[in-house]
Amino acid sequence: MMKQILLTFSCLLLLCSLAFAQNPPCVPNNVYAGMAPGLYPDSLPPAQGCQFYDEVVTFILPRDTVVSGINIDFLSFQITSITFGGIQGNMNWACNQNTNNCLYDVAPSNPTPDTMGCVRIFGTPIQFTNPGSYTVTINLTIQTSFAGQPTQYSTFTQTLVVLPCQTAGGCFNTTQSALCEPATVTFAPDSASLGGTGYTYTWTFGNGLSSNLPNPPAQTYNAGQYPVSLEVNIDTFGYFIDEILIQSINCTDPIGDPDLFWILKDASGNTIVPAAASVTGVAPINTNISGIQVTPGSNYNLEVWDEDGTFGDPNDGCATNQNSTGEDIFFPIQVGTNTYIQNGLSIRVTVSHPIITQTCTDTINVAPIPAAPTIMVSSGEPDSLCQGDVLGLYINWNNGPIQWYKNGIAISPLGINDSLNVNADGSYGVQVTNAFGCSITGAAFDVNYNLPPTVASAVSGNCTFTVNVTPAGSYTYQWIKSGTLISGATTNSYTSTVAGDYSVQVTSLQTGCSTLAFMPFCVPVGIEDNAILSNVSIYPNPTQENLNVVMDVNEVHNIRISLHDFMGREVGHQNFGQQVGKVETHFDMTNLAKGIYMLSIETENAVFSKKVIKE
Repeated sequence: MMKQILLTFSCLLLLCSLAFAQNPPCVPNNVYAGMAPGLYPDSLPPAQGCQFYDEVVTFILPRDTVVSGINIDFLSFQITSITFGGIQGNMNWACNQNTNNCLYDVAPSNPTPDTMGCVRIFGTPIQFTNPGSYTVTINLTIQTSFAGQPTQYSTFTQTLVVLPCQTAGGCFNTTQSALCEPATVTFAPDSASLGGTGYTYTWTFGNGLSSNLPNPPAQTYNAGQYPVSLEVNIDTFGYFIDEILIQSINCTDPIGDPDLFWILKDASGNTIVPAAASVTGVAPINTNISGIQVTPGSNYNLEVWDEDGTFGDPNDGCATNQNSTGEDIFFPIQVGTNTYIQNGLSIRVTVSHPIITQTCTDTINVAPIPAAPTIMVSSGEPDSLCQGDVLGLYINWNNGPIQWYKNGIAISPLGINDSLNVNADGSYGVQVTNAFGCSITGAAFDVNYNLPPTVASAVSGNCTFTVNVTPAGSYTYQWIKSGTLISGATTNSYTSTVAGDYSVQVTSLQTGCSTLAFMPFCVPVGIEDNAILSNVSIYPNPTQENLNVVMDVNEVHNIRISLHDFMGREVGHQNFGQQVGKVETHFDMTNLAKGIYMLSIETENAVFSKKVIKE
């Protein structure tokens, strides 16, 4: 039941990325006041890459739940940490309880519980290729009234879709493969700028290359900013006669000025502009021929006449010696204004060829990849590591998140940990990410630990300890009694004369690695007949409770009495310092397990040992 309630809030935590208390808080939407516990709206819309994203989600928190028929009160909810799935760009979040570390108090004792809150998601995510689905991992801490386990830690995952970045330069579109270098960018005119015959293209990519293709080859860019431009020339409108001006004529009229009219024909003699009413006057005269579409490279002619039909005479051609025959001026179609003269007739023709030129620009931004980090040693000797040693590793990096790896698997939270302590074999790596979201992993640092010697021990004769060491090699030995080094005991064998806890430290001369091996408890024989002690009495034996010890100390000596179990482990002891005369004491064995024990009375150079039984 508790788990089901917690799952209700998994999507609440989706609203987080890298939280900073200084972010502006959001305001819960009161439209949802009084609603059932949950998230409103219950999912976030997809984020459009390279565009600012800003969403506020309101949530309603429960105050209790039922587990196995027992009512459990919630005391508080807290959003503790988020990993936002590696989305590139700058995504931030803020809750309305930022100043209280996003802690929401819903305890029954709170007269104004924080059951209603909100989270604001904002920032600019970056996604250049196909839509990306990112896994968001959310951590929530919940305090409950459940006596057995008041604190609940919940981890949830959710998917956030980031759509590809869409960029445009005004008359062209770009698709960039990655934020970081090297990035491949494809270019294409937009639909309004993409045409067929009559369209020409001039691309300048900012990287020293250009193209005249409508869909040019993809371009590769290293880190930097690159201005890109496209010029589209649209030549689909044809050629036009904009003006024909009669500049001079060679014809006269018997009375007054000539009465002029004109006819425009193509090279085949077809009339394009027929004769209109005559115009009386002298040159220059505008024919008002305009907007006539013509064919480039073809010849056209203009006939200019003086109308004389009033007196029954034929019309006169307005050129030298052309009376009654008319005058043709043939002219080619060429763009611009040109003058043509024939037999005293002069005309000026203006031809246009309209071409639309569209120019637009954009900037390609490619972020740099950081320099690969180099792992260095801050403490320890990597060439002579023994089990138990700690090797300190570090990198010089303070420009963004750091992720450490062991054998390719992340071993630390994504953060700013520029150092790592290791104590096991492995190949260690580290990935750094700069402020642009670009990452790189440095060369691996291999760590190999030397194995300590393997020590096997044996006891023979009168408490003679001997050890055998593998693997074969050169070793040093140091014998130890009760934690104190025994002077001169530096071979692989040692014979004890006094009962006690013995061990030997074996060190490899090749690796410097050591093993401390403990010896079985052993009591030297033949020392009960000792002039120092007499009238030794240990009773009752067997015993269930107290074990009494009485003795006479015949000379001044330091006396220590110890009790060991059958494994040689000391389970009790008494130090009496220097004594002479009768010494009495007892050991309380009430809480000891049933079995065989060894009582030892030690002086500076001898020991009295006795087996005792606890029933």
